[in-house]
Amino acid sequence: MDELVNKTVSVVTSDGRNMMGILQGFDQTSNIILTQCTQNVYIPGQRELEQIPLGSYIIRGTSVTFIGEVDQEKFLSLKIDPALAVGIKSINNR
Repeated sequence: MDELVNKTVSVVTSDGRNMMGILQGFDQTSNIILTQCTQNVYIPGQRELEQIPLGSYIIRGTSVTFIGEVDQEKFLSLKIDPALAVGIKSINNR
């Protein structure tokens, strides 16, 4: 993960959130620190992405499902298929 420090990364958490920010650091248990962090929210039925600014953010390593480098310009220019922004039901709702 050293090669991702000071680069823009996307992080998917175990509860399905998608965060994007600049990776400032991490430790041996994959806890990570992001700056200029935003949470990306896909709006169902629309071709829009809402980016909620979070500032500096720490994510526990046990919550990290995926982390990868992102070309932010390409990411923001994507056309989102509304079918991909379908809400996911919680496993607690029965």
